[in-house]
Amino acid sequence: MFARLADPKASQHDKDINANLRELWGVNWGRYDSDAGANEASVAIMAPALSVLGMNHRAKREIG
Repeated sequence: MFARLADPKASQHDKDINANLRELWGVNWGRYDSDAGANEASVAIMAPALSVLGMNHRAKREIG
């Protein structure tokens, strides 16, 4: 997923996700104002928590 977000040929949606993740990561204990939508107002979030968990599991194939 992160490779797709960092790809120079990424779509504008992927670039926006990347920019929002970077902004959230850098806020620390500050205030984050979410993006406003056509029908939604911006929301102020104090000290947003961002956790990233990556896991991989390769199953062993038994040849029998």
